Amino acid sequence: IDIHLEIPRVPAAELDQPVDQSQSSAQVRAQVIAARERMQQRQGCPNAQLDAAFINRELVLGQPERQMLNQALEKLNLSGRARERIIKLAQTICDLDGREQIDCQAIGEAIGYRNLDRLFTPPA
Repeated sequence: IDIHLEIPRVPAAELDQPVDQSQSSAQVRAQVIAARERMQQRQGCPNAQLDAAFINRELVLGQPERQMLNQALEKLNLSGRARERIIKLAQTICDLDGREQIDCQAIGEAIGYRNLDRLFTPPA
């Protein structure tokens, strides 16, 4: 599993409030379909199936993004495999948002999802 989310408990009083309909299921579905089409056109498969060679050759990070990722790898003691997974997840985030290039915002979000992996690792 590449994405870990901590979802806090919703207070009972909030459950009685009207649901925020800012984005309908149909809108989310359209966003996912568009992201899949971008992936298919770019590489012929979902981002999750990309190998290290493709990532290093095609998903080139800019200097700020590379620096941000490298600092996170060092600080969180993450592996090379985690690096690849972060890059793939960041590309998926960009695909969902309709952005062509991986940026610091996407790298930060992807690192945040991986960081929970470190916070909740069960003892051996």
